[in-house]
Amino acid sequence: MSKLLSFDGIYRTEWIWDEEDSDLGQPSGTYHYLKFNEDGTVLILTSTEPIGKILSSLKKQNIIPWGNIPQIHYAVQDSSIEFRCKFAFESMYLMVDTHFIGQINNGWIDMEIINNRNNMKSVFKYYFFRTDEYISSD
Repeated sequence: MSKLLSFDGIYRTEWIWDEEDSDLGQPSGTYHYLKFNEDGTVLILTSTEPIGKILSSLKKQNIIPWGNIPQIHYAVQDSSIEFRCKFAFESMYLMVDTHFIGQINNGWIDMEIINNRNNMKSVFKYYFFRTDEYISSD
């Protein structure tokens, strides 16, 4: 296990604009979230909501097989991380195999994401955020 990987928070991309989905000239987009657990699993979530609003959703007890928050096993070697998962695109009746290959840095992960259906590659920087800063004391 890499000492660079943090478990007391979540990793999130910057806002990813989706100009094709813009409505009446208002651009839309999403955040991509990764929550790593010490047991070797990672939770993945894509949402328009900021960190404080998704924390209750991004917990292991909310896992639904083939649902919105898939549970995946990751492998770490030195500062490299790798995992695969299948995403369901219900509107297209597709299951898409996706391969994540990343380089863990101090405070972020540089991640290449490969859609194995069409070999399309995307590169994202996932920044680390400690979640205790977002938990209210109510």
